Amino acid sequence: MGALPKISLAGRHILITGGTQGIGEGCALAAAEAGASAITITGRHEGRGAAIVEKLHTFGARAFFCG
Repeated sequence: MGALPKISLAGRHILITGGTQGIGEGCALAAAEAGASAITITGRHEGRGAAIVEKLHTFGARAFFCG
């Protein structure tokens, strides 16, 4: 993700609030790109949450949505 320094989140479970859009979505995708093994996102939009979870799966992360 461009300007951010490369870090490793391998083996970490990350919780991101507001992860269905905007900055929260970007953080979730960055965490997956950094190797997080599991990512839980929360948000108000179940449909968007399901779509983000699918994107996170493409990085090989276990992903969960809590509405």
